[in-house]
Amino acid sequence: MDNFTVNANTRASGAASKIHFSYSSNTKVAYEPPLPPLTSLKVTGHLPEGRRLTRPLDVVIAYDDGEVIVSESRFHMHASAPTMTEALIAFRRIFSGYLDLLSSRENRLDPYLREQLAYLRSYISAE
Repeated sequence: MDNFTVNANTRASGAASKIHFSYSSNTKVAYEPPLPPLTSLKVTGHLPEGRRLTRPLDVVIAYDDGEVIVSESRFHMHASAPTMTEALIAFRRIFSGYLDLLSSRENRLDPYLREQLAYLRSYISAE
């Protein structure tokens, strides 16, 4: 089960609210409780293929045309889905899968892609 801690700045006073929620990666979400519009959060925990994040990863949350978009701001890796939970699950899959893609081509990467690979390796480890 993965846990998320969300710090949402939803009031003009600047006071932050904390929201905690969990999901199991093989669970279908029939209803997602309404959350205040978020602009960022820290992702922690498990990734697909028996991997995990070694430290919290800051992601940006955006909303566009009925979709939730989750992206990291350094290399703009992103995923989108109709709900926050689905977008976070998709982001985890893409973030982890990109490590496989770049690793399989490591000998042919240009400097920019080598930097991305080093970045992914700094965040992802096998459990």
